[in-house]
Amino acid sequence: MFTVKYSAIASILLIVGCVSSYRYPGAHGTITEYENYIRYNPHDGKVSRAREMILNKMPLDNKWEEINRYMAQFEDIEGARYDEENNRLIIWGPKTETGKSSGIPPLLLDDFAVALTVLQNGQNPGVSIGTISGHVPTQEDIERVMQTRKLPVEYIPESTFGTHLGSVLFEVDRCLKGLSHGEDNLNQQPVRSSVSGYLPVSRRLQRDNSWETGKPRPLGLWWFIPDESGLAFEGYTIKFVKYRMRVEYKALTNDPAVAAFGDHLNEHFDEFAREFPPFRELVRLHKLVQVARWYQESGFPTEDFQKSYRRLHIKTPETTRMIQTLANSETTPGPYPGSYYIRQSFLIGGVNLSPRNYYIPAPSVPSQNLSPGAVTHWQPSERNSVQFSGSPPRYGSLPATRISLPAFATPIFQARPYPTACGWTVGLNHRQFVAVSIPMVDRDERR
Repeated sequence: MFTVKYSAIASILLIVGCVSSYRYPGAHGTITEYENYIRYNPHDGKVSRAREMILNKMPLDNKWEEINRYMAQFEDIEGARYDEENNRLIIWGPKTETGKSSGIPPLLLDDFAVALTVLQNGQNPGVSIGTISGHVPTQEDIERVMQTRKLPVEYIPESTFGTHLGSVLFEVDRCLKGLSHGEDNLNQQPVRSSVSGYLPVSRRLQRDNSWETGKPRPLGLWWFIPDESGLAFEGYTIKFVKYRMRVEYKALTNDPAVAAFGDHLNEHFDEFAREFPPFRELVRLHKLVQVARWYQESGFPTEDFQKSYRRLHIKTPETTRMIQTLANSETTPGPYPGSYYIRQSFLIGGVNLSPRNYYIPAPSVPSQNLSPGAVTHWQPSERNSVQFSGSPPRYGSLPATRISLPAFATPIFQARPYPTACGWTVGLNHRQFVAVSIPMVDRDERR
């Protein structure tokens, strides 16, 4: 049994939201180091330089370099189209405002390439900190963790280890763990949020006497797991019309105070995402994965792209420092005057991007929800009144009259400078949008 004097257990001190002690790595930093600098120093003057350093580390191929420079401008993803005539995948979405930084590092084509391979193999990308193959650690695992003070990191599937996609998912989960505990596990700096009602798990457990003191134990599994994505489709064109990212808590024991943390995060996810850039980065990355899922389910050609694109290798950690929640009980006195029992615990879980898309014929969606920049929270009043589909039209199954450009994508494509342009920007509804055009079949880039 662990005891300590009450006065010796100060509550975790909270400072500014995303910790800012990730310094600029200089001229020889890694992609991950530059990305963490951008995430946790979004208003620093060197953010633009860090973004440029990331792009300079891309494979030396003029075609992919230009495409990555357009990918880097995405703030979010809104829609996609397969251009059968030119054998290109076009993705579009809101553009990051010039001169402003949202704290989100550049989106990379590499993530699409990795996601496409994973999905073609019948798997789904994800990451898990603290679990083994998604299973709760045994008492032996817990004892090993307490000795090493490190939690294992599992990349799902294993092929995402050493990839940029795996690296981003790890950082997202690490950020969630830091927010949960109120401490960044790498630099050990406190974390806080200005979101009303935010309390880290340690503070919540101080008020809860529903579990025993004594041996350390995992409190539960925290998973970032989105709802199924609702995609309006017409021919070979899609647009996100319903989307929600959420945290799912799988309790290992009866810990209502811990479950309440997840409920609060889900209720205020958009507010937390404004303060913690990795959460917005996850939304954008997951939408890219869902575009790859639609592309794979539609049976569009992939072989030439996968042969010609050279994937990045990113160093991804196999373990990460454990954050241990030490919560003094406000209600259970210890054996000595003025002392209280300590509850030791840690949180495990990860990111699970397995939920599928469902497809809605575009004529069934109100026009205002198909317009550029529309918020993706549309919900039909009666789901049974709308034709939902578990899969999109297969490539080659539609006549030419049904693969013409739909009205909801026309404003984007009217701005395309020429059919095989690698990308372009367009102003719509007082916002800037960016489109990128990825060649999926080998052919001359210009006609």
